[in-house]
Amino acid sequence: MGWGDQAIVKQIESDDETVALGLIVQNNPRAFAADVYLQWIYEAWQSLTKEMIASSFETCGITNALDGSEDDSIHCFKQHGPASNGRILLQQAREDADVEMLPLKEIDEYEDQENGYESDVSIE
Repeated sequence: MGWGDQAIVKQIESDDETVALGLIVQNNPRAFAADVYLQWIYEAWQSLTKEMIASSFETCGITNALDGSEDDSIHCFKQHGPASNGRILLQQAREDADVEMLPLKEIDEYEDQENGYESDVSIE
């Protein structure tokens, strides 16, 4: 259950209070005052732990681990998820990006023994 689901459960639990306040008449909800909405939002956020919030970011693929160590937490990459092969594709994209970022050595086409530059000189 995600943190959004828990907020809904919290709201359902407070429905009795809503009826008691006279905000529901003949099964029709009346418009709530802004301070009621704000109180619900405040209480919902207070019920969330830091771990729950961090976990929700990880399951969406928002993470600080650029090495792929948390990719198995991404919800859509799970075995029966909508993008179950996404983890492999993400890993390949990371590898391709690493290859592209490799520093390329400048090639001197005039490099030879006569101009004093020779790349094949052994290092001893």
